[in-house]
Amino acid sequence: MPISSKETYLRHREKRIKEASIWAKKNPEKRRAIVRRWYAKNKITINKKQKDWRLKNPIKMRCIVTNNRARRRGALEKIKVSLLENKLIAANGKCQYCGGKCKYLGFDHLIPISRNGKHTIKNLIVCCLKCNQRKKSRTLKEFKEYCARKGYALII
Repeated sequence: MPISSKETYLRHREKRIKEASIWAKKNPEKRRAIVRRWYAKNKITINKKQKDWRLKNPIKMRCIVTNNRARRRGALEKIKVSLLENKLIAANGKCQYCGGKCKYLGFDHLIPISRNGKHTIKNLIVCCLKCNQRKKSRTLKEFKEYCARKGYALII
């Protein structure tokens, strides 16, 4: 009985992976060109899979975006997605500033990164987009004063 190519591959899988890894290290330009061609050929499929994953995992996506945005603003720390997920779930769909039930919740730094705040789980709060935009780069004390002046209700 002839052996299928899949059986042959599975039998020599470890060896082939090791050889491919060595080749990729020796030929980085060729490897990059191969990956680029593959990506160009499969771009539509890749984009569809990424979009599907983002739609199925909105909480994880929000956490990844939070970490990436903080990194671009100069934060050196990265918070585990599981900790951010737990914080979002614990908020139970409510903004921790105004107490409103919101469909879209994000994270805000109590002490903004622009004011030497850290990107840590203790410095993050779950809030709605409206409160996050109102707070801008104010500290919590300044934000409370601002809301009192404008007549916005806060529960914090």
